[in-house]
Amino acid sequence: MRKTIFEQLKESMSFSSEIKRLETLIHDEDSIEIRTPKHSYTTALDEFDFYTNHYSLEKFCDTYSFKNWKARGTCISCADMRNTLQLNKIVRSDNPSIEDTINYCEYVTNLLGLHDMAELPPRAKYYDTQTITAVESNLISILDWLNLEAVYFEDEEMTLITEKNAAVTAVAEIVDESLAYQIVMYNHYTLKGDIAKKKGILVHLGNELEASKKSLSSTNSQLNANIFFMLNNLNLRHNNVSIGDKNYKEYTGKMTEENLENWYDELYQMMLLAFLELDQIERNDRIGELKSHYRQC
Repeated sequence: MRKTIFEQLKESMSFSSEIKRLETLIHDEDSIEIRTPKHSYTTALDEFDFYTNHYSLEKFCDTYSFKNWKARGTCISCADMRNTLQLNKIVRSDNPSIEDTINYCEYVTNLLGLHDMAELPPRAKYYDTQTITAVESNLISILDWLNLEAVYFEDEEMTLITEKNAAVTAVAEIVDESLAYQIVMYNHYTLKGDIAKKKGILVHLGNELEASKKSLSSTNSQLNANIFFMLNNLNLRHNNVSIGDKNYKEYTGKMTEENLENWYDELYQMMLLAFLELDQIERNDRIGELKSHYRQC
């Protein structure tokens, strides 16, 4: 039985390790420094006349924003919310599920939102380290790998994790394992600007579509023609950029890398649609068979 795209991703990335890294970062007691004045008036030694306290991200949110958070429900602290959501159990797990991983990440991304909402005492001075940036970076890496994104809803004061591109997941679920990985990988944030890797993936996808070219043409001839036009003229299947080469295209040769990458991204979206179109052909056949049973009644 074919593994789902999420099962494949789970095998190529240790969610347990990533969760434990985030857990370490959000509990780093040297993440944030808050200096509060010892008195309400200003002195010549003002910079030295402060109480200095160090906070982890979670402790900072607990102290300065949690109780005013609209989306906290009836939870009274981060610890209370962790217990309610059973996050500690997720952290201890050596094999967390995709759903548990997303739940934990959603908690962390809301901590970042609470961090930004914090209301400090008058004249308090705020300093943070690179830890907060590391939390954001690690979180983005996990979400990008899963083709997810964090979306903030201002009125509700909450951040939810949603699919970044539903088409990517839909296509990845209907193709074989190796192709599914290629499809998701193209959408990964690390490939932005990497023309060579994007080119390799598009050629691979094009080769897969070649076998179904006739079927695709019968259901969407324009999409079929556009895909293979771009494959043959945008320096993918052929060398279209070297003067003197038999496949040289002046317009392609003069394109900037940014423009070429934009067209590659357009082609990628068209290929996703093509795989969905081909899947619909098979679905139509099954529906046709279903209809035939009704006609016989």
